[in-house]
Amino acid sequence: MHTLCDFAYKGYSAFMTLIYGIHTQVGVYLAADLRLTLTDVSGQKRFEDDFCKYMTIGKHMHLVAAGDANFASYLVRKILGSDLVNLSFVEFKDKVSDFIKSESGLYPEIHKAKPVVFIFAGTDPTKKEVMSMDRMIEKIQIMQGDTNASVPAHLSKPLREAMYKASLAEKKGMDLELDKPLVSLFALEIIPSSSGINIRLTEGGWGTYIMYGPNGLRAEDAPPELAIKLDLAQRPKGETGEDMIHRHSLELIKFFRKMITDLQLETVGGSILTLWVTEHGASVIAGDTIAFDRAKAEVVFTNCITTQDGKFCTKIDGKITPMRSLLNIGSPTEKTSLEI
Repeated sequence: MHTLCDFAYKGYSAFMTLIYGIHTQVGVYLAADLRLTLTDVSGQKRFEDDFCKYMTIGKHMHLVAAGDANFASYLVRKILGSDLVNLSFVEFKDKVSDFIKSESGLYPEIHKAKPVVFIFAGTDPTKKEVMSMDRMIEKIQIMQGDTNASVPAHLSKPLREAMYKASLAEKKGMDLELDKPLVSLFALEIIPSSSGINIRLTEGGWGTYIMYGPNGLRAEDAPPELAIKLDLAQRPKGETGEDMIHRHSLELIKFFRKMITDLQLETVGGSILTLWVTEHGASVIAGDTIAFDRAKAEVVFTNCITTQDGKFCTKIDGKITPMRSLLNIGSPTEKTSLEI
């Protein structure tokens, strides 16, 4: 029985990369690896580990992407060149599906395009953050396990204040409105077919996480304990906000490493880029990771992330190279497909 997450659909879209988003009481975390998969006409694959799948849109929105790299690049360019970038996050969510459906039909290579998925995160200063008391109780019950022992949980100040107001009003099992701007996430699967473009939107309310990856991986394939560690787990004494971000990013990197190792995900690799989105903006946290080398049948260290002249770069075999992005991916070719 699924008690923690609003899961993404179990669909027919599988992606080469692993992307992840979670909505917590301290903001939204996004994470993605850096591996680009190039497949030639014979089916042979090679990998390049310098590709950033994260983008900022306007002032309040961010995304990570997976799927057909050229199609994703085309859609991102269209969004950046539209009025969507000036909208609030809620307005953007309401309009972006129709916009993508309209623009997809104009993509020159639509006849051979493969699915794309975006996980969007952002803040909306015109809305208040809402958290579910029922969902929080479910998460604490998971923390308790089979015992009835009291389990300490981390509750942020806005959440504690909202709970206190609800208790005064004798309201139970309700959504709590926090005195802070909305920070949220959602995902869009864009699936080309012979009959047109199908779009699936997955909401990511508080307490939910969204995941896409190889072999049809979805949110239900990630353990609920991961979300709890990133949200309700008691903070160590004396921990600062910066310490918390670092600890959460390490938990996400540890999760990626385990998935790569246990499932032998050869198309997931390079380094992990973790993004923390709050009402105050976004912070990028870089982390080293590993990749599965099928030829050697082992897990190997691949690269790390560094900065040079204020830009994010990869460091592979001692060589520092600026990361590529969806805006400089290059043109599609007949001989090679590019997937992220």
